[in-house]
Formats: sequence, C-alpha cells, structure tokens
Amino acid sequence: MSWRDYLTNDALALEKRLKPEVVQHNDGMKSTANTDVKRNIIHLDVSQQPLKAALSYSYELKNLENAPKYKELNEQARRRLITKSGYVKGVIALEAQAAYFRAKVFRDSALEDDEVPFRKEYLDIFDKAGSQQEAEEALLRYMLDYGLVRRSFTVKKFYADCYDYYAGKKPWPNFYDEQRENTVITLNHEKPQSPDGSFNP
Repeated sequence: MSWRDYLTNDALALEKRLKPEVVQHNDGMKSTANTDVKRNIIHLDVSQQPLKAALSYSYELKNLENAPKYKELNEQARRRLITKSGYVKGVIALEAQAAYFRAKVFRDSALEDDEVPFRKEYLDIFDKAGSQQEAEEALLRYMLDYGLVRRSFTVKKFYADCYDYYAGKKPWPNFYDEQRENTVITLNHEKPQSPDGSFNP
C-alpha cells in the first residue's frame, strides 16, 4: 500500500482545503516530515513505513492549518507581548492539536493498537479523553513533561530558546542548526521553528 492509502477523509479534506505541494524524499530525512509555510510545501520522508508517513503528513497538515497562529506567537515574542512560559505553552498547545489530529487519523483508520507507529502514550490520552478539548489539554501537559524535538531536545528548552531568539535576547543556538530555513520541527516528527522568523508548522 502507498502512504496515501492510509489518509482518512478528514486528512484528505484538510489537504484539499490547504492545497500543499508535497515533496517526497526517498533518501531519509532528519525528521519524518516538515513544512515550509511560506511556500506551502510539506516535505515528507517516504522511505519510512507507509502508515507512519501518512500520519506524519497528517500531523503536518494540522500544523500548516495553524500557521497563522504560530506566526502570531512569534510576532508577540518579537514585540515582547508574551512571556517566555506563555510562548512555550502556546506553541505546544498548537502541537497538541496536531498530535490529536494524528491520533484521530489513526483511530479512524480502524487499525490495531500494535500497529501505532508513534508513542503509544499519545493514543492512550486520545482514547481516554471525553472530548477533543480534554484530549488536547492532556496532550499539552504530556508534551510539556515528555515531549522531545528531534528526539534529542526537550520541548521546553527548544521553544524557550526560540522565544529568546525571536525576542532578541540571544542569538540562535547553532546546535539546532540542522534544519533548513523555513522548516518547523514537530514533536516526535521533529522540525522546529526557523531562525528567519517564520514558524513553520
């Protein structure tokens, strides 16, 4: 099966509305997927198993939908209209929406639990929640405690450093500098905010 065969009606509807260009990479990527919001491009590692590629793509679709919200948070940081903790929480709240959508796509695919290609804790949170809001709030808490960017950096540190950069407090830490300009790191599919100022969900 192709990775596209795993896309649900919700994912396909979001794709149709956002109309991203999809660049497929067969040689592996540092992240499973990332998005250039300025050019409306999603880069996808299709060398991974098709189901994981489809879920990575679904995650990025939600991030792309939230692009204006990421940009607003960055602008608030630039103007110092938001605290560092408020910025970090705001960004992770948007990532929690993407994690919720990814879990929903998996559940709507009617696949077995042992087939889930991302952290099982995310699916457990999705299953136990009584509503989307409750799930996203629980995912936010989980990500704040356990989320990693590129499987190496805690989300709290990464997005705190993003805040310091956008607020003009510190230069961009070069140990993050593997990402291309205009790409975003997603949690567990990671690709962060780019130092040029555009967040890139």
